[in-house]
Amino acid sequence: WQTVWMEQVAETYIEDLTISTDARAGSISVRVDRIGKAKDVSLKLTVRDGEKVVAEKAVGGREITVTVPNAKRWSPSSPHLYDLEVQLIDGNG
Repeated sequence: WQTVWMEQVAETYIEDLTISTDARAGSISVRVDRIGKAKDVSLKLTVRDGEKVVAEKAVGGREITVTVPNAKRWSPSSPHLYDLEVQLIDGNG
């Protein structure tokens, strides 16, 4: 036997994310692979430094890029990471 994981999802949902960064520009780009046929869907990307929101943007489409002002670069001596929240938002919010 094996453990089974079942989860209810909406008709349109995020299947996978491709995340890339540009350290010089301080930007984060997210490409969303989604499943479903909903047409009136937008993406919202929120970048947090702990509890503080440092960047946020919403667009239509499947790709979104935000710039983090004064971005902290990761290094072995300063292993800082940002939290990302990616949302699919339908016409009803």
